[in-house]
Amino acid sequence: MEELESRYRSAPWYSAHQQAVADARRAVQRGLDEAAAEQLYAEAAELLAQKEYFDLKPIVEQLKSEYADTAPVTDASRKPTFAELE
Repeated sequence: MEELESRYRSAPWYSAHQQAVADARRAVQRGLDEAAAEQLYAEAAELLAQKEYFDLKPIVEQLKSEYADTAPVTDASRKPTFAELE
């Protein structure tokens, strides 16, 4: 996306579609954040199952601080829930 923006920033179509480009950038970032959070959640769930609480804590803190609005943190129907990981 950055390359697209830097290459075509002065093009007339870019200014006409700047909002669409920004929306696409946000959608891509959201997908990357969800994927990263899912990976951390899977690791945290495994550590919880192994009762590795010391190793679990930094992962839970990272999920809470960096990915608070992602499904692994907000979806209460997951097992284990994020609250159980805390």
